[in-house]
Amino acid sequence: MKKITILSLSLLLLFVIAQPVLANQPPGPNLMLSEVLILPAMIILTLIGGGYAVLSRLKGKKRPLLKIIAAILAIIFSAMQEGLAFLVVVIFAVIALERSLKMLYWGIKSIGSNQKPEHLTEAKPSRLISAGAILFLVTIFLAGMAVAFVTYWPEIGQERRETNLKKFLTYQLAYAQIQKSKTGNITFDETVNYDDLNIEYGVEDKSFTVYMLPVEFPFFPYSYLTSQPSYRADETGQVRMIYVHKKEILCPPDAPVVWKISDQEIQDMITTIKSDIP
Repeated sequence: MKKITILSLSLLLLFVIAQPVLANQPPGPNLMLSEVLILPAMIILTLIGGGYAVLSRLKGKKRPLLKIIAAILAIIFSAMQEGLAFLVVVIFAVIALERSLKMLYWGIKSIGSNQKPEHLTEAKPSRLISAGAILFLVTIFLAGMAVAFVTYWPEIGQERRETNLKKFLTYQLAYAQIQKSKTGNITFDETVNYDDLNIEYGVEDKSFTVYMLPVEFPFFPYSYLTSQPSYRADETGQVRMIYVHKKEILCPPDAPVVWKISDQEIQDMITTIKSDIP
């Protein structure tokens, strides 16, 4: 037993050292949270429901330390890649679901029976059934969180999208000043569009409103465990933003201003536009 424990601790130390070096696509926080919470939830609800008293009568000598070390090693190993993390969540969920079904079975079998099996003689049906049902629902929710967030990386491309928004605003404000110097009227260039932006032009191109909506969210209800920025800007050069939980929510016109195109940026863009004109 001592040799096994030393070997397990040595493997744990090896994984702790190797994990940062080998990390490729680490799982997001929601996926890791799902992974880390399943087994503690199982332990707590098994204890509350009286499941350990039943297990102690069914099983002989146990080695809980080895199970704890194995679980820790699995979590550390899974931190190298989100696919591995998802696999570990599935394994943990299967273990927890099996425990919840056992507790439900024990609770139902011990109801109204005068000749209970020995391991159920002191079992309390209401506690076993309640804790088993709660464990089942909690496990399904946590496993669903892993499914929802396994490919969720909203940060990818966010900087590029914000850059496109800034380029669009700067160009339009510079273009408007050039047109005013030529014709005396402010107009904007309706031919300029970006895939990342939803642009609405006003009458005779004298105004515009541009929205940059969030990327896809996880499915309900997990969408409420995360948020993304929704932007709104117009011909004033001000960019407004709010955090939302749904992709289709537009930033309102009175949202806080997070940044503004500067006069220097507009002048630099005017110089660039004029230099491109043959």
